[in-house]
Amino acid sequence: MIISHVEHELSLSYRMEIKKNNNKRKNVRSNVTESHLIPTNMCCNLGQYQHWQDRLIFETCPVPWHIPVSFPTRISRYREIWLESTSKEDSSVLHGVWFGRHEDAFENASWPPEEKHIKGKHTFKRHLALVFHGNCQSIQAWGPLADELNALGYDVLIPDYRQFGRSRGILKESTLYQDARKWWDLAVHYLRYGPDHITIHGISIGTTIAIHLAYDIQSSNRLLVLEMPFDQLYTLAQKHIGKILSWLGWPLFKYTFDNTKRLSKLTCPISTIHAKDDPIIPYESYQILMKSLKDKEFPFLYEQILPSGGHAVRMTPFWNTFLQHCYPHIE
Repeated sequence: MIISHVEHELSLSYRMEIKKNNNKRKNVRSNVTESHLIPTNMCCNLGQYQHWQDRLIFETCPVPWHIPVSFPTRISRYREIWLESTSKEDSSVLHGVWFGRHEDAFENASWPPEEKHIKGKHTFKRHLALVFHGNCQSIQAWGPLADELNALGYDVLIPDYRQFGRSRGILKESTLYQDARKWWDLAVHYLRYGPDHITIHGISIGTTIAIHLAYDIQSSNRLLVLEMPFDQLYTLAQKHIGKILSWLGWPLFKYTFDNTKRLSKLTCPISTIHAKDDPIIPYESYQILMKSLKDKEFPFLYEQILPSGGHAVRMTPFWNTFLQHCYPHIE
């Protein structure tokens, strides 16, 4: 694996590219969704659904590599990080951005990692939030969240999934989980954050990746923060394309995103936030997920259920309270 990091500024062409991509995604999503509502074409649409599944689930927004990323309103430092696979089977290039107050994360970085870092003997006690974003927009849209967490004393690392932003590669459920582990290993072994000082933070569909990573790591000390989590993809499919088509098309689903089984096996503290009127991830799906924790003893669960807020809980007046609970202020 090859690691590099750079820093750039925003250009007008980037804004135009994003606007163009957004319009294209809206048209594709509208056409495919409407066609699925026609019963007479159901058999044809099942095959079409498999073909268009990535576009229905992920509103990818690829950005040319030569167009720089920038966060002009930021006060804290930020750096771009590139992970390039050296495997012949996987030609992926992953892109992420580190936002932080502690530049020594890069001054002392080394690859391959030293033996003492592999064994967990980390010389710095910095705190990091490893954030997995939702199913649309690239890193460029997540600067405000990084600002909030930096203000509370946390560094932030936000990667883009394959085919989002500047990341490239084949998008599959298995690669999403594998890539998340790569970013975790980079944070621990390259940037040298202590494993118990890393908060795993998932947003919307990113909660699936966050839960899987927490399950893979298995630590009782690490905090898991989930914004608008859900039980599994099948429940969301019933909401958005109907129960009949979901039942018929389920064998063709490329993704399952089954969060219930993994979440029930975690022992780490968990904080969740969800709105009852969420039109994207229904509250009923969240309730099913939470039932898996009902009989377990956690050190844990902090829930914030909002009467309203839709799929934008960060825009509500309750957000700061939730954030401060999950991320106690660090000087």
